[in-house]
Parts: sequence; C-alpha cells; structure tokens
Amino acid sequence: PLSKLEIKAVLAPEYLEIVKDELNIKEVVVNPELETEVLLDTNITPELEEEGKIRDAIRAVMEWRKESGLKPGEKAPYPTSDEFFFKHKEEIEKATNVELSHLHN
Repeated sequence: PLSKLEIKAVLAPEYLEIVKDELNIKEVVVNPELETEVLLDTNITPELEEEGKIRDAIRAVMEWRKESGLKPGEKAPYPTSDEFFFKHKEEIEKATNVELSHLHN
C-alpha cells in the first residue's frame, strides 16, 4: 500500500473510497490547490512495507486453504516455520480462519 494520494478534483466520499481501495492507498485527499491533477506519495515506509508483507502472508494462507479444499467457515491448523507469521499471528489467524502451528522438521 501507498500512504497518500492528493487529487485536484472534488469527488463524493464514496468515490474517494473506491479510488482508495482500487489503488491500494491509505488516504485520498482532495486538494484544489494542486498544480497537477494528482500527486502520489510513493515513499514506502517500513510500516507500509510490513503491511504489504502481512497481506502477502494472508494471500499465501488463503491460497493454501483453497488448494486444501477448505470451506470458508472451516477452521484449520496451518503449520509453518516462518517467524514472520508468528509475529503477526493474531492478524493472520483472524483474516484466514486458521490456527498457526510450528512446523517440526
């Protein structure tokens, strides 16, 4: 995700939300004083990078659920040795309906 997009045009709040979601932007601001139509902050902070990695982890677990044939409401154990997953255990488990467990070699 990127942190901010400034746009010159005034849009209704629901359109700002669509722009935010579709472009993966945290905040969309209307600024009629802009000299250009848009101004995109492309600075990737460590926090934004971490958030992107969490989303990637969630996507990987969701793909695993799909390949495993799990139904949407079905809770399942997800074995992993990736410490990143355990660092963000609560968020990943909540988003994917799995229970992380340590993979033993």
